[in-house]
Amino acid sequence: MTLPRLRSSVWFGVLLLGGSCSRHADLIDDSNGGIDLGPTNPFDEAALVDLQVPFDEPPFTSCEERPEGACVGVNDFPCDFTGWFNRAAEDCQNQTGCRANGWVVGDMGADGCVTRLRMSEPNQEFAACLTDVLGGYRCPCGAESRRRFLGIDNVPCAPGERPCGPSEFPCPSGQVCRDDVCVLESEAGGAPG
Repeated sequence: MTLPRLRSSVWFGVLLLGGSCSRHADLIDDSNGGIDLGPTNPFDEAALVDLQVPFDEPPFTSCEERPEGACVGVNDFPCDFTGWFNRAAEDCQNQTGCRANGWVVGDMGADGCVTRLRMSEPNQEFAACLTDVLGGYRCPCGAESRRRFLGIDNVPCAPGERPCGPSEFPCPSGQVCRDDVCVLESEAGGAPG
């Protein structure tokens, strides 16, 4: 074996061994499919309104008695408050007709239970939904705070309320466009129009 070939073989072996025993974790929140134009209005802590949610009163059990919910991450990173909070906010936004706007902030106490919700533009239905989701569980986390931007002037996504059209204005999942308004697929009958 010639010297250049030997060097090449040694470097190849070093690279192969160096890359074969590595571990990594992608610590990103890719909830928008990698496309994030960012919020169009800046976050302002002073603009938040405390929703005065009684997380420590019935119907919620004491924090110690609550089961761990969807806030549990992988072994190396057991706390996934960010993912849980973002999923809960998105689900509640959809369940309440996509009407909430501005910022929502969830604060978790050192015991792993959510202790406070704040919004820059309070919306009662959205807040009630988020309270129900976050108030019943405990997380393997410490004190932390998470925020999510809900949008500005959201177009309602409830069936019969959201205008639609060709590809620029699609309907949410489970709805189709009928006479320029989104309706439930089950109520549409026939092909979308």
